[in-house]
Amino acid sequence: MIMHRRVPRWAGNGAIVSRLIARLAIALLAIARAPQIAHAQHDTTATLLGTLKDSTGRPISGAEVYVLTIGRGARTSDDGRYAIIHVLQGPAHVRARLPGWQPVDTAIVVAPGSTVTLNLILTRRIDALDTVRVTSQDSCEPRGFNGFECRRKAGIGAFRDSTEIAAINAVYLADLFDGIRGVKRVPVRLGVSIRATTGQRCITMLVNGRRPFAAEMRNIMYDAIALEFYDDEDKIPEWYKVLNQGHCSLVVFWLKGAPQTADEKKKKPD
Repeated sequence: MIMHRRVPRWAGNGAIVSRLIARLAIALLAIARAPQIAHAQHDTTATLLGTLKDSTGRPISGAEVYVLTIGRGARTSDDGRYAIIHVLQGPAHVRARLPGWQPVDTAIVVAPGSTVTLNLILTRRIDALDTVRVTSQDSCEPRGFNGFECRRKAGIGAFRDSTEIAAINAVYLADLFDGIRGVKRVPVRLGVSIRATTGQRCITMLVNGRRPFAAEMRNIMYDAIALEFYDDEDKIPEWYKVLNQGHCSLVVFWLKGAPQTADEKKKKPD
């Protein structure tokens, strides 16, 4: 007897299949190499605080101090003070900026449950328009790894580089998102997954600036050298909005061997 199985209408549509792969990947990877014991979430109770002043010692108000590692920030008060809570333990990348002033980037290491004091100094910049041009995320390379650092300088979203990812020592893919604004850990049968807390509560995943290949799903947690996450559709760079389709948050993983620019020849994984 020959059995005939009905083929889904979307089976021949490669674009839809690619989107389904991207949407399901995070849930599937939640059970990859799941350990026999529960894994504790990394500490996110630290606080970052300090002041922002100019070179003469006068406080600067209304400036943004942003922790790129977690996608959280705060504005300075009239006396130049700021405070950011729920900071993830480990290395973090901090950026302070204000139109008309030269942005300041610095790296810190945060101990679990600690209060870290970081006082920063900004200097005036004559060409304020140049600052806007350099930090526009939509002008960054979308399908090459060079674009990651460019978008991180723009400071819209959450960004983790190889050092910050390695410090997490992830057991589950969900661990890579600990402390990031807009992401919630969700227990599943054999591990931990993640869910967006904004929009449609869904997450679209891209790899190296494009929809992922099926073969890349197996080792994303181990091959990732960087990630960028956008919790709000309005924050997503224009190039990636085309690939998002559906009011979801979006994560872009950059893997080992990612092309530096879109012009580099890219090979489909085996």
